[in-house]
Amino acid sequence: MSNRELRGIREIPEGETEQNPFDSVKFTIGAEDTNGIAVTVQAMEDQDELSEKVVLEIWLAATAGGAPSAVTSEVVDTGTELQEIVNHGHYKIITDANGVAKITWTIAGAATRYCNVLYKGRVFSSSLITWAA
Repeated sequence: MSNRELRGIREIPEGETEQNPFDSVKFTIGAEDTNGIAVTVQAMEDQDELSEKVVLEIWLAATAGGAPSAVTSEVVDTGTELQEIVNHGHYKIITDANGVAKITWTIAGAATRYCNVLYKGRVFSSSLITWAA
């Protein structure tokens, strides 16, 4: 099959690759416990939960898709930390075998942040996460 042939209903121009518009991530935000909030990220492909390991970049920011904002501390609960890009703020994580990464972020005092994830070249942002005073 050449790049000029139809795939579904969209022709892929030569030199381009097809990106599935249904690839995304699903966020689950836990309740605050001793200043920590667990954020679970599930990689999705074709609207289904992934069943393989992938590398995700994950960070907290004051705005959706914004620059990393440091936190007091964090723990990677599920997945493996591959690289800490910004101290206490931005990580490359290898998910578990089901495409899941879970990080517990701790911030002392009142704060709001978005969890942002880079997956397949696209940035996805959670709803606003709030830490109480």
